[in-house]
Amino acid sequence: MSLPVQLRTDRAIDDVLRGTSIREASKRHLVDRTYLTRRINGIPTKEEVDEKKQVLSRHQETHLANWAIAQGRLGYAPPMIRFRFYAQHILKHNGSTHTLGKNWHSSFFKRHPALKCLKSKLIDYKRVDGANTANINLFFDRFDTPEVQHIPLRHTYNADEFGLMEGVGDNGMVVGELYRKFVLVKDHQKRTWTSILECVSGDGRVLDPLIIFAGKYVQQQWFPDKDNEVYATWKFETSPNGWTNNDIALKWLRSVFIPQTKPQDSDQWRLLILDGHGSHTTEEFMLECYIHKIWLLFLPAHSSHVLQPLDLGVFSALKRAYRRAFTISALLHCNPNPGKQEFLHAYQLARKERLISVNILAGWQASGIFPRNRSKPLNSRFVRRGDPDATSAPISAFPTPPAPDFAQKMSAVDVQTPKSSRDLVKLQRSLMAVDPAFGQSAARLLFRKVGKALDDNIVKLTAAEVQTDHLTNALEKARPQKRRRVIPDPNKDFVELHEVQTEKARLAAEGGGESDIHSDLEGSTLSDSGSEKSSEAEDCIEVRNPDFEST
Repeated sequence: MSLPVQLRTDRAIDDVLRGTSIREASKRHLVDRTYLTRRINGIPTKEEVDEKKQVLSRHQETHLANWAIAQGRLGYAPPMIRFRFYAQHILKHNGSTHTLGKNWHSSFFKRHPALKCLKSKLIDYKRVDGANTANINLFFDRFDTPEVQHIPLRHTYNADEFGLMEGVGDNGMVVGELYRKFVLVKDHQKRTWTSILECVSGDGRVLDPLIIFAGKYVQQQWFPDKDNEVYATWKFETSPNGWTNNDIALKWLRSVFIPQTKPQDSDQWRLLILDGHGSHTTEEFMLECYIHKIWLLFLPAHSSHVLQPLDLGVFSALKRAYRRAFTISALLHCNPNPGKQEFLHAYQLARKERLISVNILAGWQASGIFPRNRSKPLNSRFVRRGDPDATSAPISAFPTPPAPDFAQKMSAVDVQTPKSSRDLVKLQRSLMAVDPAFGQSAARLLFRKVGKALDDNIVKLTAAEVQTDHLTNALEKARPQKRRRVIPDPNKDFVELHEVQTEKARLAAEGGGESDIHSDLEGSTLSDSGSEKSSEAEDCIEVRNPDFEST
């Protein structure tokens, strides 16, 4: 793929400055000789001429593009409204009262093809920080330890827990009236949370699942009276929130994992890859693993979305199949209020369809564990690369080479102090009317450099103002505020706004007092200043002098 013409021209100019002839440089870099000569003589390019029509200078736009790229690499890619807000701030400091045009960003993207408007995908900031090259390399280095590297695929396992909402189905197509764009469908489901603990092996096998319901006890009415043989080997448990805990994890290890993965060779060690949940790092859990010759390998924190086989090959497809099966089951049986029986039926159908050897092996391959290929996760779009504090490399600006001489004749012209490169352009035109020497390439270069410095200061000032606004807002949010109960009118049922405003005015009139933080933490309601003084008096320790009292 050929280089852009501006980059080739820039390299040709460098060769000419080193002594190469213009003809030889134009042939070597495939640049038109006339165009190269004009560039060397300081004749502006089409882009430089069009720059005068732009609301922001080329230097300011380059800074804006670099800022957007750096923000995106840090995980804070600016939305369009924030991008235009930043550009509008720069324009404001240029001394302009105009606003950016409706389609200004479209022209900006044409001038800066390294940028475009694209969809964003939200991800927890902890996952962005956890999935980095250092953590991934450290994880794969642990596979090379003597204790782990010789464990075969059939004795390597990955276990993880994921949650499903009972009754969550997909939006689908329905039959309705012609003139409607959509129709609302009533939903009577309770949205109860249930989690499932699954475990798969490196050769594509799957262990029996553990279903954890939210509740105190497992109820018999949750299970069908017939056609329930499919659940014969499944395990069921309850917890207050529907998720695993230390006790459940230990029982799963003893009742499911150890007996179902026991190797024929009693000296064979097993490898269990987990996400480092607190229930997996208790002394009882780790001791039980060591006694039964199970090595534990924990994923780096918040990196399961790029390293865990179950997340990469199984869970997404399993959840989609569950939602589809649940929706079909509920609609065909005309059940307006499906419960745990329907949940179990839909999940066993989805499990039979998606929790298969092909998907399991695909997950191991996508994670780069089997076959071993650490470049798989390292090349993931979710992996943070390099130092998060480092900024992106600047976009090439391709400036016009300096001319060999400068203008000698200067004339004093009474003008206002320039604030931006736009003001310098006006100043240059005024000076050219007095002396044509100000139109020469050397003078233009001087004005461009001064204008670039002014634009750079404007950019820095804009960035400082935006940061100051953010810090000021954060400080206002973090500032402790007094709490005061609004005493309602006993003749009214509800508190009204004027009563709130009265209490605010009374609190402001008192002024300067420390907020009653300790009273808030205890859950008590702040009283007025009189009651506070009386409570302080009650808490005082009174020291009496018996000699003084006797007198």
